[in-house]
Amino acid sequence: MIYTDGCLPKASQWFERHILPVAIVIAVLAVLQILGICFAQNLRNDILAQKAKWIWQAHPMMNYYRHQ
Repeated sequence: MIYTDGCLPKASQWFERHILPVAIVIAVLAVLQILGICFAQNLRNDILAQKAKWIWQAHPMMNYYRHQ
């Protein structure tokens, strides 16, 4: 079989025929990326909050504040 059409016209035709599924896949991937960023930020904040608790509890003046 010999192809007489170039790659770019065929790719453009395929893309035009499949624009909706391509758009859906791109939208789903974008939402997953945004969710991943949100979860990572939430995890980072939780880790920083826990570290702050550890630092506060280990602080030498903590006994002074507990007894007041």
